[in-house]
Amino acid sequence: MPNNAPQPTEEELREMARQSACPSGEFGLMIGEKMAAVNQHFIRRTVEALEIVDGDSVLELGHASGRHVADFMTPGRRIRYAGLEVSQTMVEEARRINAGLAVTQNVTFQHGDGLSLPFDEHAFDKIFTVNTIYFWERPVPYLREIARVMKPGGRFCLAFVPKAMMETLPFVKYGFHLYHTPEIVEMQEQASLKVVNVKHMIEDTLTPFGVPVKRSFVVITSASAG
Repeated sequence: MPNNAPQPTEEELREMARQSACPSGEFGLMIGEKMAAVNQHFIRRTVEALEIVDGDSVLELGHASGRHVADFMTPGRRIRYAGLEVSQTMVEEARRINAGLAVTQNVTFQHGDGLSLPFDEHAFDKIFTVNTIYFWERPVPYLREIARVMKPGGRFCLAFVPKAMMETLPFVKYGFHLYHTPEIVEMQEQASLKVVNVKHMIEDTLTPFGVPVKRSFVVITSASAG
């Protein structure tokens, strides 16, 4: 059957791209909720690859609304979680949603510039990021920052949708940097991160416009090469 839904304008596509990179205002909150729903399985599989254990300190880059944090910060687990986000709107929303966890467990959210990490060397056992690399201004230096704050023997999981799949979305032509898997592996090696596993997966999900689709995604697991 033909799709008779109205097609978004170029201005709407630009706004979708801008809000995907850095959600702001009421529309940003709506985008944050949509991302939380669309990426729920994606995030879960990435966290599984981290293999978080009691006593770990965990850093997430680009936590959006942070609705998923409660899934692994269950009562009784001795885990320290820090979220870093370029969107102040999402920082405030994540703090609101996780207000209870912030009181009962070691959970914090803060704003970052997307260029550097405001943490000491070897501060985290586990680091992860989902669907953010498209917006990094300086990918290799940022990966070096990740390597700097990761403890020896730590683990970093980077999850993304490959270029061939992302190119099917009309708004990614506005400000997204798309990658094939070997390109990201090479950048990690340049940043002294040793790739130990590359996992390709497929899931049933929705596009940002509510259209059902099978989405392929990749989770790259790395360790410090230093």
